[in-house]
Amino acid sequence: MSDFTWKGTAASSKGIIVSEYPPIFRPEERLEMVQVPGRSGELYLTLDEPVFNAYTKECICYFDPTSKNIEDIKTWLSGAGDVKFHNELDYLYEARILYQIPFEKILRGRPHRTFIVPFHCQPLKKKAIPEADIVMTASGGTITNPGSVSSRPRIKVEGSGNIGLMIGTATITNITGLSGAIVIDSDVGVAFDATGTQNMSYFVQGDWPRIPAGDSPVSWTGTVSKVTITPRWRYL
Repeated sequence: MSDFTWKGTAASSKGIIVSEYPPIFRPEERLEMVQVPGRSGELYLTLDEPVFNAYTKECICYFDPTSKNIEDIKTWLSGAGDVKFHNELDYLYEARILYQIPFEKILRGRPHRTFIVPFHCQPLKKKAIPEADIVMTASGGTITNPGSVSSRPRIKVEGSGNIGLMIGTATITNITGLSGAIVIDSDVGVAFDATGTQNMSYFVQGDWPRIPAGDSPVSWTGTVSKVTITPRWRYL
């Protein structure tokens, strides 16, 4: 049966059947186009690293005639969460349903009438089964990013004093006056203690760590007993 999973719940368990999946395509790269006087065509201005626009993936569905719990379905098909389309079982998209689906019109005397569920998706997808953490106890190792773009990892550093962390050849993060452990979340640009209750961003200077696609050396200076990396690989 054609299906999708939203917030961990399969559509088929709600009496919803997918008649058409959204197409699989590469998200649109965000570019600035500039026209230069006296020059044919356009110039494209990009950042050091490509960025991509969010987009909507529309899933065409219909109700199983035996489905009766419409109020529950209306509540479920709302808000934000992860969606897995069953023609891409290996991946999840972070998505939000932006507008209300008109269930009253769908159900009025026509139990097989189709409707569209609009998932507004972040451009980079992630693995449906999360990758394992990478644990390092010695400086100088190498990690491999199998994804399409640089990842913004979550990194827990355990040690003391002043520490310099380098990933790849360009990203340097300095931690000052550490006593115990600090967790650096590059996705949101925040650092906190091991319990997640105390903001420790003021301990961090320099770049928020990123892991480029491909192989990257990982090294550090200072007194470090362990580095635990939650890599968050992302794919186009």
